[in-house]
Amino acid sequence: MKAFRFRADILLALRRRQQESVQAALTDAQMIARETAGRLAQASAATQVASDRYAAALRVERDPAVFERHRNWIAGLRLDVQRIEVVLADETLAVMEAADALRRAHQRVRVLERLRERTWQRYALATRRQDMKDIDDIATLQFARRLVQGGHDRDC
Repeated sequence: MKAFRFRADILLALRRRQQESVQAALTDAQMIARETAGRLAQASAATQVASDRYAAALRVERDPAVFERHRNWIAGLRLDVQRIEVVLADETLAVMEAADALRRAHQRVRVLERLRERTWQRYALATRRQDMKDIDDIATLQFARRLVQGGHDRDC
């Protein structure tokens, strides 16, 4: 019998490479989202520090220019926090999309792997059947040879 060959092996290899590239994209998106979350935490902490300094300045200073500088500084920091939150939301969405793409890629690979496994099982079954048929043919030929030779087993 011919050697086992799965016709869609090339497609399966392509799907596996696609799955690996999607996995890499997901990893990159997760890393970027983690970095942005870190930047958001730093910006939030800086905003809190600025608010604390403003509160301390309120207790000590009486110059309105100092208060205005603190308010402008805090407003800028809050604006940075809002911008980073928007970026983080976009990156979180990108992570979710990449995870969904990975799930779909994994499904496509699994479909081909199951098809390959079923094809292998059919091939193995056909091989076993052919082997059994060959053994039966040999046994039948040996039995017929013994009958022709008079029932004696001289050659075996």
